Amino acid sequence: MNAGQAVTVEIGESMFLGEVCYCAPAPDGDAQSFHLGVVTRECLTGLASLHHLIRALTPEPAHELQRRR
Repeated sequence: MNAGQAVTVEIGESMFLGEVCYCAPAPDGDAQSFHLGVVTRECLTGLASLHHLIRALTPEPAHELQRRR
């Protein structure tokens, strides 16, 4: 992974949005093990937060705008 790459980390009902700040081989010598540093920008907990973010990022359909008038 490259520094600056966007990532999501999911733990239980939480989703962390951030970016990689470093990626280095693990000191144990295993070619498939790495230490990854992530700077988190947002944390979404539970389905309500995710629903709120999706609504905020999705343009409102034209038929919804007409219905409100």
